Amino acid sequence: MRAGDQPEPDWKRAGTADYLMHSIGSAGGLWRYFKWRCRMDLTGLVVDLVILAVILAVVISIARTWQNRPARANLVALPPDSRSRYVAAWERIEKRFMDAPEEATSEADSLLLAMLGERGHPMVENRLPSQLRSARRKREAGRRRHRTEDLRQALLDYRAVFNRMIGPETQREEVAEGRRETA
Repeated sequence: MRAGDQPEPDWKRAGTADYLMHSIGSAGGLWRYFKWRCRMDLTGLVVDLVILAVILAVVISIARTWQNRPARANLVALPPDSRSRYVAAWERIEKRFMDAPEEATSEADSLLLAMLGERGHPMVENRLPSQLRSARRKREAGRRRHRTEDLRQALLDYRAVFNRMIGPETQREEVAEGRRETA
């Protein structure tokens, strides 16, 4: 070695694997890696490209899934008068089911959509509660096959969504806080 020469780095002398690791980690290393793979054999390059394509497809599918995820609804509480109005309407629907099950399930669906809209829930079909979508499928099956049992199951699903979405009754809690027992 002459006086002005730089010593050769250890990774160049160590062998192909160390050279490969250094090349990938440095700028332009990916291109050097592919040139090295082309010199080795074409099959290895094809395998690497297929693996890269699969990884890219997985990343794209994850990004799409993340983008289409259901939004967390920031539901606002119902005012006490709206809540009591919905509760009264629900009781009418349940009483009406014995006489007209198809109309009662349709009214239950409309009532729930109105309540969800008032609470600020996203109204796009794929963002509605899953139990509400299930109730809709059961309601349509009951109408197609003229089976009251399917409509009853749909109404039970509607009731579960109603009970979950109506929220707590705040009026009774306020009254209970205002009262004090005297002995």
